[in-house]
Amino acid sequence: MDPNVPPQNFLRTCNNDVTKAEKLWQEHLSWRRVAEIGSIHQRPHPHFHDIKKAYPHFVHGHARNGLPVSYELCGRMNLKPLFREGLQVADMIHHLVYTTEYMINVLKPQLKSKVADGVDYEPEPGGIVIMDVKGLSLSQLSGDLISYLSAAGAMVNANYPGFQKRTIIVNAPMWFSGAWGGVNKFMSKEVRDAACVCGSNYMKELNKSIDLDQIPKEYGGTSVFGMMEHEYERDLRAFVKEVEVEDEEEEEEDMGEGDKYSSPPRTPRRREHSIDPRHFMFSAKLNRWIPDEDSGFPDSPRRTRSFSFEDDTMRGAKKGGSYGGSRVFDAILLVVLLVLFLLTAFT
Repeated sequence: MDPNVPPQNFLRTCNNDVTKAEKLWQEHLSWRRVAEIGSIHQRPHPHFHDIKKAYPHFVHGHARNGLPVSYELCGRMNLKPLFREGLQVADMIHHLVYTTEYMINVLKPQLKSKVADGVDYEPEPGGIVIMDVKGLSLSQLSGDLISYLSAAGAMVNANYPGFQKRTIIVNAPMWFSGAWGGVNKFMSKEVRDAACVCGSNYMKELNKSIDLDQIPKEYGGTSVFGMMEHEYERDLRAFVKEVEVEDEEEEEEDMGEGDKYSSPPRTPRRREHSIDPRHFMFSAKLNRWIPDEDSGFPDSPRRTRSFSFEDDTMRGAKKGGSYGGSRVFDAILLVVLLVLFLLTAFT
């Protein structure tokens, strides 16, 4: 891939404005270099299992065109205790980037062989997301969660535009559908086409793009795997575990006495700020990555790729302009917040 030529998904999100797409693409490449995204899977992910437990989400099967399918159980989300125990918005962003990069670079290339003859394979990175909002309540809302959703939306739109090829919201209560209908008229056609809200009768919608044997039995399919035990999800957990074991072995070696005349041991890896932990931390207040002044690296850059909605990259989206074409994440966030607000009237 020519690093000077923006991919099609960047062009589409900029309404084929080449100048804007090139700017967005170069900012993305800069972000990848600064945050060392290319080596993110070589570093441990210490919060992986805790985040998965507090916010159940998993990969289960693939669509007919080779897109991986993931499920998010929003109604079973319980992140407040993790935030109270010290989990940072940065850790959640890291988890999102980690899993997205896994879907693009590890899982997606394996799925081309799964596409049946006569079915067009989707070559672009992306996936289908099933969001189960059953049980969603106001008690799940917190300042940290809102900060995360805001930062996650900005990060996805700036660096993975159009990644969510299709979002299907299932088990939506009546007031959720009402809230969605209220904001639907303000969305672009691309957002409207990419998202769908269903009540409990969602199987027809799922089956439009996903075969029954790729849908968990809990959602009416015939998959032979348990809901959170698909081979794709197990492979992801094994992938994370392998890096954890390697890191533990390295740290054990570093702790050894060794030869007093040998080279000093490697500095154990810091895990507090998982995206390039040596240099940066995420500022929820500023909504962007900033240098970690305690890192001991005085030569850290003074500013990294910004995730602020107010910067040049995202300003077009706020105006409904060139960068707003694929902001499904933002639309869903708006609806979720509206639903949580409406819930106060019923509780």
